[in-house]
Amino acid sequence: MEIPLGKSLGEDMDLEAADFTQLIPKLKNASLSGYLALTIMSKNGTEEGLLLFDEGAIIAAEYEYFSQNITVSGDRALPLVLNASTASGVFDIFELSAEELKGAQDSNPSSLLKVSPDDKDIASMIPASFTEIGLELKSKEKKEIKAQIQKSDRISKEAVLEKYGISTPDPDKVEELLSEIGV
Repeated sequence: MEIPLGKSLGEDMDLEAADFTQLIPKLKNASLSGYLALTIMSKNGTEEGLLLFDEGAIIAAEYEYFSQNITVSGDRALPLVLNASTASGVFDIFELSAEELKGAQDSNPSSLLKVSPDDKDIASMIPASFTEIGLELKSKEKKEIKAQIQKSDRISKEAVLEKYGISTPDPDKVEELLSEIGV
């Protein structure tokens, strides 16, 4: 989601120490205009969720699977963000000015929710524990990837090492280093 940084209200906070069934109503009561961003690591790699608030109401959501380059926006993203809120990770909360909030809304129309969820809706969407969501490639994508692999030249280990200036270690030097550390 394209969004300005804003003013930090809290950064690198522990997801496991937070209870979003209580946190989100607190942000609503505080009339937060800003966003909550969370980051977790899963079997899918790094994942990030974002909730955009306007005077305490959640108005937009986005969820990204970075390693697969997949972004889910809007109503489909909200349950993914709330699922991730029960994982191990960190979250940040930032406040936005009215102008920054308007810009974020205008820049991210696909992330806007059709209806802002109430506290009861939010509580019902937060699972007791994080559920890994496996990502499967569509058959067309699999075929395209296979075709790319078949077209690509095979690269040897030696070519990769040479490209990055890594040389094969001298066996005598390896023995010397091992003896220095007592192995």
